[in-house]
Amino acid sequence: MASTPCTTGVGDESSCGRRAAESSRGMSVVRVKFFAGLREEMGRGEVEIDPDRAKTAADAWRIATGGRPFPERVLVAINLDYVDAEAPIRSGDEVAFFPPVTGG
Repeated sequence: MASTPCTTGVGDESSCGRRAAESSRGMSVVRVKFFAGLREEMGRGEVEIDPDRAKTAADAWRIATGGRPFPERVLVAINLDYVDAEAPIRSGDEVAFFPPVTGG
């Protein structure tokens, strides 16, 4: 499997090539999702990464963003549960990043 992230959900999904086909057949990946302003900042809503390359949610951020530093105030969820950025991830997990919610 290639070492670069595969973008999905935005633009031409054919850019995912073989990995998208593998993913749809049940091959293991980690799905990294960006929400709200992060989605706009990243230019995509979802990336699939190789689970062998990421051990924590912070690793998933680094890989999915091309090496950007992990922001201080980003919220992290793994499989819909809020976690710390250093929480472990494994094959098949969904890791979501989103800015803190404010209200008024």
